[in-house]
Amino acid sequence: AHWDATLRRSSAPLMATLGLYVNSETFIKKVKEAFSFLTQNYGFSEPEVEDLGREIFVHFHRNDETISISMEIGTKPIMELLLLCEGTHEKAVPWAERNGKQRYRKFPKFSIENNFFIEAPEKLEKTEYEWLKT
Repeated sequence: AHWDATLRRSSAPLMATLGLYVNSETFIKKVKEAFSFLTQNYGFSEPEVEDLGREIFVHFHRNDETISISMEIGTKPIMELLLLCEGTHEKAVPWAERNGKQRYRKFPKFSIENNFFIEAPEKLEKTEYEWLKT
C-alpha cells in the first residue's frame, strides 16, 4: 500500500501529461460526473467504488447487469458491460456472477479518440441505447 501511494505521487505529473490517471479520487469523481446520466435517465444505482490500490473500479448496477469503468495506474480507462447470460449463447465469466446469476462480458464497440470522459458517455448512449432504455 505504501509503495502504491509513493508511486502515485511521484508519477502523477508525467501520467497527467500523457492523459493517464494515478489519482483514484480524481478518476472516481470524473467517472461519477461523466456517467451520472446512467442513474438519472436509465435507472442505474448510484456508483459503487472498488479501490484495490493499483486498480480502481466504478460500477453502475441495474438489477443484475452492470456497467463497469475501471483503470489501472498508468493506463487509460476501460469500460465493460456485465450482462446476463440467460437467453443468450454467451459464455459466462465466473467472477462476474451477481446475485447467483451468471453474466458475460461485453466491451462496447467504439473507440476513444481523445477524452474518455467526454467521448465514452456519448458513445455508450448512442451504441447501447436500445439496451439502456430497457
